[in-house]
Amino acid sequence: MAKTFQIGPMPVDDLEPILRKAAYDAAMNSALVDHITPRTWHAPTWTNPKAFRGCQAEWQGRFLRAKRLVEAFGVEYEPTSEEETLTVWWRHKKQGAVGNEWNPDYDNPEPSYRGVVHAEACRAAADRVVRRWRAVL
Repeated sequence: MAKTFQIGPMPVDDLEPILRKAAYDAAMNSALVDHITPRTWHAPTWTNPKAFRGCQAEWQGRFLRAKRLVEAFGVEYEPTSEEETLTVWWRHKKQGAVGNEWNPDYDNPEPSYRGVVHAEACRAAADRVVRRWRAVL
């Protein structure tokens, strides 16, 4: 049986940062689990495909913990979209007689993680979750 504990009544202002952090983590990690693949360029925290499965399991665990915490506040977490998470990346290929001209290979686009853009989208999603929670109070 899991040990549980209950915190006495806390002021709303003390609970808000806890909810905001949990909503941010849920949005961030749900997108990492759903959209990041071994082919994704600039993906966070892994350097080779063999380490990807371990990172994906870690992201999944973080997501589930954060989602449960957000739901404990009585609101749903807000996921971020694939457009907010990924963009397109083109490898460069050598061209020319000498092979010293590098041009984008537009025939082979690959997904690329948008770190700063995605982090800002997660912050905005967390703000919306907190606003919904405050509206219910």
